[in-house]
Amino acid sequence: MKKFHVGVSIAVAVLAVVSAVFAFFMMQKNGKTQQGWAAFVSEVGKTAKALDQKSGKPIAGKLSAAALSIDSADQVEGALKVLSRRAKEIVAERDVFADTLSRIANNVGATDVPEDAEMCGLETYIASKDKVFNAVDQAMSNHTRVFEKLNSVAHSQLDASLDVAALRKGDTSAVAPLVEAINKQAGSNRTYERELGNIARLVHSDFNKENVPGVFKGVHTALRGLEAQKRQLERDLNTAKGTIREKESALSDSAAKVASLQQEVSKRDQAIASYKRALGLADAKSEEMPWVDGSIDARRAVVGRVIDVNEDYGYITIDIGSATTVEQKLGSKTLPVNPQLARGMEMIVSRGAIGDDAKFVSRIKLGEVGAKCSTADIPAESDEIEKGDYVYVSL
Repeated sequence: MKKFHVGVSIAVAVLAVVSAVFAFFMMQKNGKTQQGWAAFVSEVGKTAKALDQKSGKPIAGKLSAAALSIDSADQVEGALKVLSRRAKEIVAERDVFADTLSRIANNVGATDVPEDAEMCGLETYIASKDKVFNAVDQAMSNHTRVFEKLNSVAHSQLDASLDVAALRKGDTSAVAPLVEAINKQAGSNRTYERELGNIARLVHSDFNKENVPGVFKGVHTALRGLEAQKRQLERDLNTAKGTIREKESALSDSAAKVASLQQEVSKRDQAIASYKRALGLADAKSEEMPWVDGSIDARRAVVGRVIDVNEDYGYITIDIGSATTVEQKLGSKTLPVNPQLARGMEMIVSRGAIGDDAKFVSRIKLGEVGAKCSTADIPAESDEIEKGDYVYVSL
């Protein structure tokens, strides 16, 4: 029995030692578990705070140390689901952002757009992001160069200035100066086309926008013709100027001669006045001057008569000739003047002396002119000429 009790005592002692050792080990394990839980809670809190930055939807308060304590184990799962949902939201937003960057890259014409995996991958998204940013920068630079070139062309070709900075901002009103200049140029072009059409009609060419070279060719041909005419006119003008200079020189000489002749006339007037006094013509009217042989006044005074009509040979004979004279009454004197009748001189035949009762018979031309008589052919179409008809010089 004693042995039994000793055995029991030993067994109890062993069990006690084993219990003590197990308890020791359990206490050691529980301490490490608490330390690991605390570290877990701390990292979850840090993660929540990191996710809260600029999110506008904070969750760190729901993942505090108290909310995640071992004593609140029944609430830990619900608290951790908040973190899980936020992680899912961030992943979704990451995917949306990556898709937005891809679309931006495509819209600006990038040729090396990263794939979705590259845009979302933690090791590749920085390089992908840089590609997109570089593409955007290149597109903006291209736009700026285009706007600057557009401004340069507008200034040089249309005298219009554009606000490049406003264009880069998308201000559509910044193109108003260009639109105004284009409209003005369009108006000028219409005027140009209208005038070109007028020119085309002048050179007998059909004008349209497709036929401008043909119109220009016709204009050039016409201009060359005009240039040739101009040169000819210039030559003619120079010739005319030379002729004018000659005429002016001749006129100057004539003026000198006229002046000389006027002096001579003055001298002769004085001589005539002396002659009139010597001839006893001082009582004649001052404006009356002696007729000159062959003058109109002398011929106007001629009166002849038909003395023969030869119908067989078709001529008449008149009683006036180269020696015939007419008389001019000057004062108390009578001066004989020779009218100088000549072959081919036109005469008028009338029945009766010049006056109300005279009748026109015919017009004749003197043929042979003798000293005291002349002949004239009888015109085919005339009234019958009779002896005794009067003959006058036709003036």
